[in-house]
Amino acid sequence: MSFEDWVLYLIEDPYEVDWEIDPTNTVEQMGQLFRSSGKLIQTYTADALNTMFWCLLGELGPPNLLFREDIPLQARINCITAIEHVFTDLFAKNCTEKLSYLLKDPDPEMSPLNSICYMWWDLFPSWGAPDQPHLQKIDEAILEVMAKTLQIPHIACQESAIHGLGHWHLNCASKTEPIIDQFLATATNSPTDLLNYAKYARQGCVN
Repeated sequence: MSFEDWVLYLIEDPYEVDWEIDPTNTVEQMGQLFRSSGKLIQTYTADALNTMFWCLLGELGPPNLLFREDIPLQARINCITAIEHVFTDLFAKNCTEKLSYLLKDPDPEMSPLNSICYMWWDLFPSWGAPDQPHLQKIDEAILEVMAKTLQIPHIACQESAIHGLGHWHLNCASKTEPIIDQFLATATNSPTDLLNYAKYARQGCVN
């Protein structure tokens, strides 16, 4: 299946895509999807992309393949590092500059993409696995993406990374706390609500 057809399936009926036919190819296609995500907004609506990514990151979605040892490690790491492009090329350019963790009701002024941006690392099929040495490099790659996302000058992207680091605190506090400390030390001009969320996340208190 060509990459273009693969994306079309994801948009129209993601549950019909069989990730297991060629799992290595699926990981490579997924990496290409992440790297080209900024261009997809030219073809598909924000609402369609939000729905697609929610399905992609769902419980049985292809990101689970990133933790399988039978798939080449470098292919999996390349796919993970490509996630940075989703934040720099899609979310930072199309999400509304508002915080999601404060919402009690849907905000009609928010882009649909704010939803998946905020929940990205919540849905992602790992919050760190320090007791599994074979996943150490995978965990390191994911943490690096979240750390880099904190450097993007967009509060929705930063909030997403903080949200993810807050969940990873459960298993990887020694790794997440220094990342958040660095952010707090350099982001003194950020909105108070964002800084407060980072302080909560440093203790593993996120929703």
